[in-house]
Amino acid sequence: MHKKQCFFARSTLIWILFCSIVFGDMLDDKIQELIGTTTYSQNKNFINTIFSNRAKFYLDSNQLNIGAIAYELKNNGLLMLKFPKPMDLSVSFSAQASPIILSYTLNNVLSSMGYSYFLVSQASKINNTSTIRFSLITEHALDPMILLSELQKRGFSLKDIMRNSINEWAYIVEARNPTLLNAKSLETKGTLSLREVSGQYWFRVVKNGNLKISANPKWTPRIVCYNKNLEITNLIIERNPKNSINMRIDDRIAFIMITDVYNPDIIKQIEVEFLP
Repeated sequence: MHKKQCFFARSTLIWILFCSIVFGDMLDDKIQELIGTTTYSQNKNFINTIFSNRAKFYLDSNQLNIGAIAYELKNNGLLMLKFPKPMDLSVSFSAQASPIILSYTLNNVLSSMGYSYFLVSQASKINNTSTIRFSLITEHALDPMILLSELQKRGFSLKDIMRNSINEWAYIVEARNPTLLNAKSLETKGTLSLREVSGQYWFRVVKNGNLKISANPKWTPRIVCYNKNLEITNLIIERNPKNSINMRIDDRIAFIMITDVYNPDIIKQIEVEFLP
């Protein structure tokens, strides 16, 4: 009995040491990748102190908690995002999602973060993974905490960050429940009166029902229905002006965009009545 207890105790100790080495290396490697070898070497003791509670930086699945890691590095002045001068920043995003919804979301996120001028330098889809690369001139890399927050608002999560150089970064994101931040929800019975300077109105569909849209008598309707991947499922275009239109919403539709065929300024105000 004593020998068995010793065996199990020794096996447990070996397993704990193994996990400590493997998971410790994962965390240390990621820290070093994000802040660079030089900064890592110069601050090794400090890093060991702030990351002493190593379990805090792992998820239940034994994956790294990239948000917690980035927060700790930034909060302690170790994550250098500022460039010595304006540079060409290359950022790529990969996700198992439609390239359309990924592109729309990322364009919206970058705009929300204050980036006005950026180009898509690469877009691809291999198997189920879409990748979009952006190029922009800026004085600093993307702030991971702001990026994380903006992604979460749109139903995405940040899974990993890779830093190839000071101005070349890659992000892996997950589309949990993609949504459009500016889309009004259609789920309860009633009438909504809306004003939009752009003359373009977005809605998120929660359940099936009937939708009545009323606008300026000069309105020439253009209504685009999308599925959850922002792929067009139906397109309604009228050639003659109307002041209202009715449509049926079914399971295929996740988002609806309403505007005018010729001049969006015509409908700076509309009313929509939803009947579930």
